[in-house]
Amino acid sequence: MKVEILSRELIKPYTATPSFRNYRLSLMDELAPNMNAPTMYYYSAPDQDTSNDTTLRFKHLKNSLSKALTSFYPFAGRYRIYTHSVDCGDQGVEFVQAKVDIRLDDLVSQWMNVKAELLNDLVPCPMGAIDGYDDPLLAVQVNAFSCGGFAITVYFTQNC
Repeated sequence: MKVEILSRELIKPYTATPSFRNYRLSLMDELAPNMNAPTMYYYSAPDQDTSNDTTLRFKHLKNSLSKALTSFYPFAGRYRIYTHSVDCGDQGVEFVQAKVDIRLDDLVSQWMNVKAELLNDLVPCPMGAIDGYDDPLLAVQVNAFSCGGFAITVYFTQNC
């Protein structure tokens, strides 16, 4: 399985968010260990899809994420360890577009035999990589398979 990264960019909220700049974390969040938890969602290609145009799908997903961030704006911010808060400055969420050279069915049918290192290529960043001052709290990678199916990996840092 070969994963080719097509682009990486920061997606910001679609419209201006409240001027509320700092989101203070709860005591539970402050005491919880920092755990980064990627989650992968699989979507097969629609039966009647004849275009197989991934460019339009990528564009639609980026636009939808931008609109969702307007309501969930702290995810577009940055964690500030010394103040135990999120700087809600609309810095953006990392969005990665990738192309995979196999069919989604091939990956799913061989799930138990796939090496973990190969699955890491479907994740927007290495485990534990989101922990720096300017790192996003949320990263999303959309993987387009040769059959038209998608795997969307959402990577949250647990600090929030």
